[in-house]
Amino acid sequence: MRKLVTLMLGIAFSLGQVLAQQSKTITGKVTDDKGNGVPKASITVKGFKTGTTSSDDGSFSLEVNPDAKTIIISAVGYSNKQVSIVDKTIIIVALNLEVKTEEDVIVIGYGKQKRKTQVGSATVIGPKTFDQAPLASFDNVLQGASTGVQVTAVNGKPGSVGFARIRGVGSLNAGQGPLVVIDGVPSVPSVSTAGIPTDNLNSINPNDIESVTVLKDAASASIYGSRASNGVILVTTKKGKGRPQLTYRFQYGQITKTPDFNFKMMDATQKLQYEYDLGYENEYITQEIADRGLTGDLFAISTADRQSIWNKLITQQNNWQDLVLRTAQLSSHEISLSGASDKIRYYFSTNFYKEEGIGLGSDFNRTTARLNVEYQAKDWIKIGTNSSASYVKENVLRDRFNVQSPFVAMYFYNPYENPKNPDGSWNSTHQGLNILEAIENNPEKSQRVNGLTNVYGELSFLKHLTIRSELGLNFFNFKRTYFIKPGSILDQVTGDPAARGTKTDNGNWDVTRSWVNTANWTQTFNDAHNINILIGSEYNDNRLSTYSLSSKGFPTGNFDEQINGATPTASSTTVSEWSLFS
Repeated sequence: MRKLVTLMLGIAFSLGQVLAQQSKTITGKVTDDKGNGVPKASITVKGFKTGTTSSDDGSFSLEVNPDAKTIIISAVGYSNKQVSIVDKTIIIVALNLEVKTEEDVIVIGYGKQKRKTQVGSATVIGPKTFDQAPLASFDNVLQGASTGVQVTAVNGKPGSVGFARIRGVGSLNAGQGPLVVIDGVPSVPSVSTAGIPTDNLNSINPNDIESVTVLKDAASASIYGSRASNGVILVTTKKGKGRPQLTYRFQYGQITKTPDFNFKMMDATQKLQYEYDLGYENEYITQEIADRGLTGDLFAISTADRQSIWNKLITQQNNWQDLVLRTAQLSSHEISLSGASDKIRYYFSTNFYKEEGIGLGSDFNRTTARLNVEYQAKDWIKIGTNSSASYVKENVLRDRFNVQSPFVAMYFYNPYENPKNPDGSWNSTHQGLNILEAIENNPEKSQRVNGLTNVYGELSFLKHLTIRSELGLNFFNFKRTYFIKPGSILDQVTGDPAARGTKTDNGNWDVTRSWVNTANWTQTFNDAHNINILIGSEYNDNRLSTYSLSSKGFPTGNFDEQINGATPTASSTTVSEWSLFS
């Protein structure tokens, strides 16, 4: 019995020596391109079922078969790398951040696709286009970025969105704008009572955008059905990658009016001589002749009297562009945190954006926050959310082709007109309205709260099959107030003498919900033949509630709530609903 035990121990010892001779230990460290350790990196032996993960400082130790020749190192957010271990026991590997270029993968309807396999016309605009763009609305950044896409600013007000047209106008009566999908959730634009889009596109921080894909023809946009008749703009926001990174960004700029290159405004002397040559006598000259007790009109008085009156008007000369316009300031503060590990990817940002308008009395202030999280719970299941919220506050100038708009008024006023009379009261000017007085006494303001979120889950328990379910919510709350203060020039022209001052409040509450379920089979044979089969369903519904209230008869300009109005003049509410299942 003792001989048998001794024999077995000897055999075990011999096998241990053989196994020791048949394996070797590889030690090393995984770093990024800056030399920092990459934690939780996966190290596997090519052709064998052995592997390990790196520690928090990126170091690892792995026992490999002596026949092994290559190890594969991978980490979330980094490009994979294969390293030869022939005649090596110590390995230091630097991984590069994974960058998907426009030629690699593009976002299409309900998924992604390799650029070379995409059928149809699609353009991808990458993050470099949006980073630090000095514009509040990302759609304005698309100007000139893609052939066949025309983006025109609605007006010059700060924070304004643009009119986007893809390959021209598709309809005379129906909507002409493209369908905008943000992280899989359709964006439904709201329209103010003035007919100006108050879309939530300028509620998004452009620095949060990873890419924008523009689907331009029927082949690429058809998956969205009739909604895509004017093209589709797909917006994908950023996901975390690489090591945790905390970033602060600050932006500052100035905005001025583009000079009038093709004409020059007359000064007071030139305008008075021009009027005289045309045989016109303005109201200021008429009043001055009467005040001086002169006989006759401008063309009957003496040259000395005429020049004396002109000199008085010339001394009060003004450049109305200098009075109405300013050098506007733009500033932005942003903090973001992003990163990834083998299980989770995260991106958080908050942004404070302020933009003054070049016209006095106009500005755009926006506060945004975003949280994108994706969690790989198992090898075959992934869950995530993309959520954003924003608050926008604006002071708005009237957009009219008359002197209620400063950009019209500054060309209509005469250079010899003063904003105020000698007694300090506002001068109504020969136009009957003083834009500087209107900016002060007829304020128009708006506020918007916008939230957009989706939650999703992906199952990939079969190699080529991905099943995805996604719930989305887009809500939009808009409020506008317009107050004509009692006693203001406009109130004297259009108001009720018995009930001075008018106030209008209007707004809406817009909620869109979506539920998308897809099953996608993707397979490539011999690196040349591709199969992509997609089946799915989508449900959308929308509810829009609007209101409008007006009243008149306010005691003073300091009381500007509807309850302060003596007489309600109008009130209305509407509710509209629609749903779509496909």
